[in-house]
Amino acid sequence: SLRIGALLTLGACVIAGTAVIWWVIPLATAVGGMGNGLTQVASNLAIFDGVARERQGVGFGAKQPAVPLASVLAGISLPVIGLVFGWRWVFVLAGLIALILAVSAPHLDMARAAARNEGPIGRPPRSLVFLAIGGIAGAMGGNGLSLFVVPSAVDIGIDEAAAGAVLAGCSLLVVLVRLGAGWLVDRNESIGFTEM
Repeated sequence: SLRIGALLTLGACVIAGTAVIWWVIPLATAVGGMGNGLTQVASNLAIFDGVARERQGVGFGAKQPAVPLASVLAGISLPVIGLVFGWRWVFVLAGLIALILAVSAPHLDMARAAARNEGPIGRPPRSLVFLAIGGIAGAMGGNGLSLFVVPSAVDIGIDEAAAGAVLAGCSLLVVLVRLGAGWLVDRNESIGFTEM
């Protein structure tokens, strides 16, 4: 999944970077979204199998800020690379990163994964459903809000550079909060959902 997801991301970068018609960009976004979905699940398994239990909070805390950190990098790369070399080169760089992931993706120990006891344990608690709904709503709200921060700020008269700095600052704050939450989980020796 890591390799396929990285190759789909590479494909999305090629599609977007060679676009000459507007509707190709939503197509690239859809392909990139499929790549993201595959790499999210595979990276969770890689952290679960490859990181010591007492450090998994920090491991997941470092993985979860990927989306806000990508927003920061995209915001920085457009003026730094796009204004100097052209916007298509931003996709060349992103595609190169995806290619490196596809080539260097670790081979997971499937014997260890097969040895895990993942049999059914009964009906999942109702609180898990509410937790999933809350997570979906939070992700939708957070992602939607980040899309409109800069245009909305510019519409009310804030300078574009300042609006971009606000978005970058908020994204970095999200990264720090998630890393801190992971660190707290490890420090308190959390055993996860069963504590609820």
